[in-house]
Amino acid sequence: PGHLSDGRTIATPAEASAVTREWTPALNARRIRDTMHLVLSAKAGTDLEAFRSTAREFLGATFAGHNYLFAIHQDRDHLHAHAVVTMRDTFGDKLDPKIADFARWREAYAAEARAHGIAMVATRR
Repeated sequence: PGHLSDGRTIATPAEASAVTREWTPALNARRIRDTMHLVLSAKAGTDLEAFRSTAREFLGATFAGHNYLFAIHQDRDHLHAHAVVTMRDTFGDKLDPKIADFARWREAYAAEARAHGIAMVATRR
């Protein structure tokens, strides 16, 4: 299932379509970068629930005020989550991430993972 910033989950294509309709007014296909895609991952053997909590809390704290959706995949030997975050928050302020922001986000993600019992260090990748 997918997990939304407001706590809802998406389990069916119809629910995904409903969220797309909700977000449509904030998105404009002619603009570049209405959303960004992040991938959060963990080593093989990581506890699923600890990873889910890590992703939810990291995204909620880092992108407070932004709509986001994340879904966890187990199709590889390790867990990973795809997250889509709206670039504009509810006040209309737009993210403009730089390399330093991504480095800070990696550090915050690793710290949140450690708080959930996942041994993780931030990497440049």
